Formats: sequence, C-alpha cells, structure tokens
Amino acid sequence: MTCIAYKDGILAADRMTVSYGNSKGQTTKIFQFGTEALGATGSLIQGRVLMNWYREGADPKVFPKTDKDDEWARLIVATADSLIWFDNTPIPQELEGRKFAAFGSGADIALGALFIGASAVEAVGAASEFITDVGCGVDVIDLRGAP
Repeated sequence: MTCIAYKDGILAADRMTVSYGNSKGQTTKIFQFGTEALGATGSLIQGRVLMNWYREGADPKVFPKTDKDDEWARLIVATADSLIWFDNTPIPQELEGRKFAAFGSGADIALGALFIGASAVEAVGAASEFITDVGCGVDVIDLRGAP
C-alpha cells in the first residue's frame, strides 16, 4: 500500500511494498519529471503505466484502462503550487480550497497531521506509525526550487 502527502510544494511517499505472501519490500513511488513530481497509489504496476502515459503527453485518446479491480491506480501530479490527480479517467481532479492533500493507505491520518501543521514528510511518518502496510522510510521531492 502507499501513503502520499503534499504540502507547501513538497511531495512525500512511503517506500513499502507488500507482495503476494505478505512479504515486505521497498520501492520508489514518486519521481521528478521536470518541474513536476509524479506519484501513484493503488496498483504499483498500473501506477507506473499511468506515469508513462503522462510523460508521453497525457493524450486522453490513449488513456490506459483496466477492467481488473486489483489494477486500479491514482496518478498524482504535483508542482510547487498545485496538485492534480487522475482516477481511472483522463480528466484531472484539482486540489482546491486548501494547500495540502494525502492519498492512499493512512490518508486520513496524514490529512489530520497536515491539518495541525505537520509537513508532508511528517504526515507520511504519522501514517507509517499507525498503518501496518505503510512504512520502510520516506522519499521526498521538493518542488519549490525546481527549474
């Protein structure tokens, strides 16, 4: 599972993966792409497919679809001052009304932490403390100084 948090131009994600048989591993879930950062929750494989779709121009006509519930994924695209995401459609959703967000397992814990002043990194750390399939460290992309 995955927890991703965004606040003040910083995107943070845990590193844990859980494979069949419940064995834990580590992987990178967020990536720099120019002045943006890309991340995904849900299926790791489908998340990478969505990232590739976005990197190749995000053409709505070739949006990757799947009919399998276990291959669902959300693509998150962050900049220094904005956040959008795609949920099984090429139509982006935009963060409005606040400057922070959290997605995935433990999102409720991360959102609470962000609301009371935690950073994106601290919010993912809080989710890691209470959600059994979130953890193994935190990756961070700071977009505030991106070219």
